[in-house]
Amino acid sequence: MGQLLNDGNVVAFEPHPANVKRLQENAALNNVQVEIRPVALSNEHGTSKLDVSGEDGQAGVGTHSLSTGDIGRTIQIDMIEGDRLIEESEIPPPSVIKIDVEGAEQLVLEGLSSALESEQCHTIYCEVHPDRISDFGGSEQELRELLNINGYTIQIIKNRSPEYFLKAYQ
Repeated sequence: MGQLLNDGNVVAFEPHPANVKRLQENAALNNVQVEIRPVALSNEHGTSKLDVSGEDGQAGVGTHSLSTGDIGRTIQIDMIEGDRLIEESEIPPPSVIKIDVEGAEQLVLEGLSSALESEQCHTIYCEVHPDRISDFGGSEQELRELLNINGYTIQIIKNRSPEYFLKAYQ
Protein backbone atom coordinates (compact mmCIF):
# COMPACT_ATOMS: atom_id res chain seq x y z
CA MET A 1 0.00 0.00 0.00
CA GLY A 2 1.37 3.42 -0.96
CA GLN A 3 1.77 6.38 1.31
CA LEU A 4 -0.56 9.35 1.04
CA LEU A 5 0.74 12.91 0.93
CA ASN A 6 -1.51 14.84 3.28
CA ASP A 7 0.29 18.15 3.04
CA GLY A 8 2.60 19.65 0.44
CA ASN A 9 3.13 19.80 -3.30
CA VAL A 10 4.19 17.30 -5.92
CA VAL A 11 6.21 18.64 -8.83
CA ALA A 12 7.12 16.23 -11.64
CA PHE A 13 9.73 16.87 -14.31
CA GLU A 14 9.27 15.00 -17.58
CA PRO A 15 10.83 16.11 -20.87
CA HIS A 16 9.12 13.53 -23.14
CA PRO A 17 5.88 15.14 -24.47
CA ALA A 18 3.94 11.87 -24.63
CA ASN A 19 4.95 11.02 -21.05
CA VAL A 20 3.75 14.47 -19.95
CA LYS A 21 0.36 13.65 -21.42
CA ARG A 22 0.29 10.26 -19.67
CA LEU A 23 1.20 11.87 -16.35
CA GLN A 24 -1.60 14.41 -16.76
CA GLU A 25 -4.12 11.68 -17.58
CA ASN A 26 -2.98 9.52 -14.66
CA ALA A 27 -3.15 12.43 -12.21
CA ALA A 28 -6.67 13.29 -13.40
CA LEU A 29 -7.84 9.66 -13.18
CA ASN A 30 -6.57 9.44 -9.61
CA ASN A 31 -7.74 12.93 -8.62
CA VAL A 32 -4.18 13.89 -7.63
CA GLN A 33 -2.78 17.39 -7.82
CA VAL A 34 0.60 17.30 -9.59
CA GLU A 35 2.44 20.19 -11.19
CA ILE A 36 4.08 18.73 -14.30
CA ARG A 37 6.99 20.63 -15.83
CA PRO A 38 7.91 19.58 -19.39
CA VAL A 39 11.68 19.95 -18.84
CA ALA A 40 14.60 17.80 -17.73
CA LEU A 41 16.43 18.60 -14.53
CA SER A 42 20.17 18.82 -14.98
CA ASN A 43 23.22 20.77 -13.81
CA GLU A 44 22.85 23.46 -16.47
CA HIS A 45 20.23 25.56 -18.22
CA GLY A 46 19.70 25.12 -21.95
CA THR A 47 18.63 22.51 -24.43
CA SER A 48 19.68 18.96 -25.10
CA LYS A 49 18.54 15.95 -27.04
CA LEU A 50 16.50 13.13 -25.56
CA ASP A 51 17.18 9.71 -27.04
CA VAL A 52 13.82 8.13 -27.86
CA SER A 53 15.10 5.42 -30.20
CA GLY A 54 14.19 2.48 -27.94
CA GLU A 55 10.75 0.90 -28.53
CA ASP A 56 9.90 3.34 -31.35
CA GLY A 57 10.00 6.29 -28.94
CA GLN A 58 6.70 5.35 -27.32
CA ALA A 59 5.93 7.06 -24.06
CA GLY A 60 6.43 4.92 -20.98
CA VAL A 61 8.01 2.09 -22.98
CA GLY A 62 11.72 1.31 -23.16
CA THR A 63 14.48 3.64 -22.09
CA HIS A 64 14.47 7.36 -22.80
CA SER A 65 17.53 9.32 -21.73
CA LEU A 66 19.59 12.36 -22.51
CA SER A 67 21.40 11.63 -25.72
CA THR A 68 25.06 10.68 -25.46
CA GLY A 69 25.68 11.20 -29.16
CA ASP A 70 24.84 7.69 -30.29
CA ILE A 71 22.95 7.35 -33.52
CA GLY A 72 19.25 7.07 -32.85
CA ARG A 73 16.03 8.99 -32.86
CA THR A 74 16.12 12.09 -30.66
CA ILE A 75 13.92 15.04 -29.78
CA GLN A 76 15.09 18.42 -28.53
CA ILE A 77 14.23 19.21 -24.91
CA ASP A 78 14.74 22.00 -22.41
CA MET A 79 16.91 21.51 -19.32
CA ILE A 80 17.19 23.51 -16.12
CA GLU A 81 18.80 23.28 -12.70
CA GLY A 82 16.43 22.51 -9.85
CA ASP A 83 18.19 25.09 -7.66
CA ARG A 84 17.44 27.78 -10.22
CA LEU A 85 13.72 27.02 -10.10
CA ILE A 86 13.79 27.11 -6.29
CA GLU A 87 15.79 30.38 -6.17
CA GLU A 88 13.34 32.00 -8.60
CA SER A 89 10.44 30.76 -6.42
CA GLU A 90 8.97 28.77 -9.29
CA ILE A 91 8.88 25.61 -7.17
CA PRO A 92 9.07 25.06 -3.41
CA PRO A 93 12.23 23.59 -1.89
CA PRO A 94 11.88 19.81 -1.90
CA SER A 95 11.68 17.63 1.17
CA VAL A 96 11.69 14.38 -0.85
CA ILE A 97 13.25 13.84 -4.29
CA LYS A 98 12.77 10.84 -6.58
CA ILE A 99 15.14 10.46 -9.55
CA ASP A 100 14.90 8.05 -12.50
CA VAL A 101 16.95 9.47 -15.37
CA GLU A 102 18.78 6.52 -16.95
CA GLY A 103 22.36 7.47 -16.05
CA ALA A 104 22.07 11.27 -15.70
CA GLU A 105 21.30 11.08 -11.96
CA GLN A 106 24.51 12.86 -10.95
CA LEU A 107 23.64 15.80 -13.24
CA VAL A 108 20.25 16.15 -11.55
CA LEU A 109 21.82 16.09 -8.08
CA GLU A 110 24.50 18.61 -9.09
CA GLY A 111 21.71 20.93 -10.28
CA LEU A 112 20.10 20.56 -6.86
CA SER A 113 23.28 21.13 -4.81
CA SER A 114 21.81 23.97 -2.72
CA ALA A 115 18.65 21.96 -2.07
CA LEU A 116 20.79 19.00 -0.97
CA GLU A 117 22.64 21.19 1.53
CA SER A 118 19.33 22.22 3.08
CA GLU A 119 18.00 20.29 6.04
CA GLN A 120 14.58 20.59 4.44
CA CYS A 121 15.48 17.94 1.85
CA HIS A 122 15.54 14.86 4.05
CA THR A 123 15.05 11.95 1.61
CA ILE A 124 16.19 11.09 -1.90
CA TYR A 125 15.15 8.01 -3.86
CA CYS A 126 17.33 7.38 -6.88
CA GLU A 127 17.63 4.71 -9.53
CA VAL A 128 21.39 4.45 -10.17
CA HIS A 129 22.76 3.19 -13.50
CA PRO A 130 26.46 2.39 -12.84
CA ASP A 131 26.95 1.24 -16.43
CA ARG A 132 25.64 4.54 -17.89
CA ILE A 133 26.61 7.26 -15.41
CA SER A 134 30.04 7.75 -17.03
CA ASP A 135 28.27 8.53 -20.34
CA PHE A 136 27.20 11.77 -18.65
CA GLY A 137 30.59 12.67 -17.17
CA GLY A 138 30.00 11.25 -13.71
CA SER A 139 30.76 8.20 -11.67
CA GLU A 140 28.98 6.09 -9.13
CA GLN A 141 31.62 7.05 -6.55
CA GLU A 142 31.16 10.80 -7.22
CA LEU A 143 27.38 10.44 -6.91
CA ARG A 144 27.74 8.71 -3.54
CA GLU A 145 30.31 11.32 -2.38
CA LEU A 146 27.91 14.13 -3.34
CA LEU A 147 25.26 12.59 -1.11
CA ASN A 148 27.69 11.78 1.73
CA ILE A 149 29.24 15.28 1.93
CA ASN A 150 25.72 16.69 2.27
CA GLY A 151 25.04 14.47 5.27
CA TYR A 152 23.00 11.72 3.66
CA THR A 153 23.14 8.09 4.71
CA ILE A 154 22.82 5.75 1.72
CA GLN A 155 20.81 2.56 1.80
CA ILE A 156 20.37 0.19 -1.17
CA ILE A 157 16.67 -0.70 -1.22
CA LYS A 158 16.56 -2.85 -4.35
CA ASN A 159 19.15 -4.34 -6.69
CA ARG A 160 18.12 -4.99 -10.28
CA SER A 161 21.50 -5.61 -11.82
CA PRO A 162 23.10 -3.62 -13.28
CA GLU A 163 21.02 -0.72 -11.89
CA TYR A 164 19.90 -0.40 -8.30
CA PHE A 165 17.64 1.78 -6.22
CA LEU A 166 18.96 3.76 -3.30
CA LYS A 167 17.44 5.75 -0.51
CA ALA A 168 19.53 8.61 0.85
CA TYR A 169 18.30 10.21 4.04
CA GLN A 170 19.40 12.68 6.69
